[in-house]
Amino acid sequence: MPKKKIIYESVGKIIKLAMHLGFKSDIIEFNGEDIRVLEAEAIDFLENKNFYIDISKRDTKIKTLPCYQVAESWLNGTPAKNSSKKYRTDGLCIYSFDLLIGTTDRNGNKIALDYTKAGGYFISASTSKHVSYARRYSDFVREPKDKLIVPIKPVAAK
Repeated sequence: MPKKKIIYESVGKIIKLAMHLGFKSDIIEFNGEDIRVLEAEAIDFLENKNFYIDISKRDTKIKTLPCYQVAESWLNGTPAKNSSKKYRTDGLCIYSFDLLIGTTDRNGNKIALDYTKAGGYFISASTSKHVSYARRYSDFVREPKDKLIVPIKPVAAK
């Protein structure tokens, strides 16, 4: 029986397809370090299910979009970036200036990390704006686990 060819468009779509066909991962929440391992496991799972994964165009499919659409792409599991490339997603995780601000758990839930002044983990105004876009499309919002956080400093009165 010939293998079914799948064009690799994004990590998120490959993972979703594999999970739909019964793939289960031990990873609870996906982050930057786990994604490559997860990707390899999903591709191996699909190839054992008689699929052929064509990865020749994987890096050419990343669209440049406005910030709010980058967050929407994260929800849909497709890669995207904004014009400055400071806000991007691979479909599973979403980043602001290379800081992980959102992830996906193994059930497909989107989890935004609250790097905002109100959340107590303020980094910058731009990152807070990026988080606000991600929050709109997330299923859950939680405090970041990373303790290397810039504390909120009061601004001196002029």
